[in-house]
Amino acid sequence: MTAFEMPMEVMQDVYLIKIPLPGNPLKNTNSYFIKGEQRNLLIDTAFNRKECLEALKSALEVLQVDFNKTDIFLTHLHSDHTGLAGSIGTPETVRYIGAKDKVIMDKLFNEDYWEELDARYYTLGFTMEQLHDNRQNNPAGIYNPAPMKLTSVNDGDLIDLGDKVLQCIETPGHTPGHMCLYMQTEQVLFSGDHIIFDITPNIAMWSLEDHSLEDYMKSLEKIQNLSIRQTFSGHRNALGDCHARIDALMSHHAERLAEVLAILKTASSATVYEVASQMTWSIRAKDWLDFPMAQKWFAVSEAGSHLEFLRGRGVVRRKIIDGWYYYQLIERK
Repeated sequence: MTAFEMPMEVMQDVYLIKIPLPGNPLKNTNSYFIKGEQRNLLIDTAFNRKECLEALKSALEVLQVDFNKTDIFLTHLHSDHTGLAGSIGTPETVRYIGAKDKVIMDKLFNEDYWEELDARYYTLGFTMEQLHDNRQNNPAGIYNPAPMKLTSVNDGDLIDLGDKVLQCIETPGHTPGHMCLYMQTEQVLFSGDHIIFDITPNIAMWSLEDHSLEDYMKSLEKIQNLSIRQTFSGHRNALGDCHARIDALMSHHAERLAEVLAILKTASSATVYEVASQMTWSIRAKDWLDFPMAQKWFAVSEAGSHLEFLRGRGVVRRKIIDGWYYYQLIERK
């Protein structure tokens, strides 16, 4: 039985539900239940696994949640946020997700999608043996939700609970269609994985013509311009200073870009995998060889987003050799 933590009322009619993620470095998913006059809203769930379901159901029972008048909002497509959305609710429950992430979610149950994903990650420098191992063990794939009907939302859409209104704010970067929720009157932000206070969100390479890091920085600036008194994040410590954290995240990625450039200065060219293997990562592992495959998968994808950011700035070039992409600095005359 998973250890159960009672829901906490973090502001009037808003409850934090900490759902443990056993064996995962994220530790927990922060779900939020908002009691409304006409409808209620549950923001995010967790992995589609027994331990998470037990914890969530226990919390919902304590809160006496009536799903005939409760909808679910998924900040983004990752399974640590969507995994249980298809396992709870009634026919009256509407499940919202950003329109761009819905396009990807609709493909998750198609084997072709995962084969295309493996083919793309192969170009980053993985071997097919590594990708096969990853497919068997990566929580991003093995804890996905049961099939469900999703309702897409776009930037600026409003979700009206009767006495509370939440505005959907598209913040791409962590995923292509990541959404925050903003309560303008209360100056409250539900940031999902866009802003996390004690770890940095993974900014993945979502395509071979990727702009995810640039999108993420623009999204941070977008949130920085809002009046926010309180922010509730998607993992670990739920509360923090949103504006100070944005400054820290921007500085972090500037340092990462400098680190990538320094790595490329010592190599004539390198695959994304090779660059990632030389970057600094906050993970309990002796060295790159000791990294779990799933963590290598995320790390390589993040290295790719930084390399593509630099390529977009005309600082590096990319070429393909034997099916792998190699990056090298562009020499300035």
